[in-house]
Amino acid sequence: MPLMLWLGNWQLDKWHFQNAKLADFDNAPTLPANELPEGPSTQLNRFERYRLSGHYVPGRTMLIDNIVRNGRNGFFVITPFVTNDGSWSLVNRGWILQNARREPQAQLTIDDKPRMLVGRAGALPVGGLKLGEQPERVESWPAILQYPTSDDVSRLLNQTLASPVLLLDPDQPDGFERQWTAGGLPPERHLGYAVQWFAMAGALTIIMLVMVFRQRRTTHGT
Repeated sequence: MPLMLWLGNWQLDKWHFQNAKLADFDNAPTLPANELPEGPSTQLNRFERYRLSGHYVPGRTMLIDNIVRNGRNGFFVITPFVTNDGSWSLVNRGWILQNARREPQAQLTIDDKPRMLVGRAGALPVGGLKLGEQPERVESWPAILQYPTSDDVSRLLNQTLASPVLLLDPDQPDGFERQWTAGGLPPERHLGYAVQWFAMAGALTIIMLVMVFRQRRTTHGT
């Protein structure tokens, strides 16, 4: 019973957290996109919109594998971007479909012309399972990676990365399918799980009371 009650409260905490995350996500588009402050490891609020001025790094695009959209397998396209102060950032340019040979079905080339990008503060996608170590170096680009961390990407690029990842706005050029979400399960799912755990704890309480009552009747010979 204590375990069931703990699990119920845990799901309630996740329900509150997911509601707050969705609120941040929904409010972000109404805020102006500010220029990202100079320097590495810049901290921004979750989903905050911001601008990057600089240029892409051609020939260093990464494809994050095992990204499923509407039952279709594909990749997130991540391309490094060097800002005017020389800092390196990552830009998620969106989702593309992969063919039966796990090859991208889109043209990925990008030039290094100066440009200004607008998007949300995001992060690299996180998989449910760690599918192996990332390679120390890549023989050819674009590199296909399995849910790398920022440290993994930093090692591959041999660069310190500014954070966070820019989730490129849908109206920005040089992108692909971009239907950004807050991520995670819907809050209602967590609330439903909490109700189930509390209901199971309640059912266990009733069973225990019935067993105690029957035991007492047996003990007293009635």
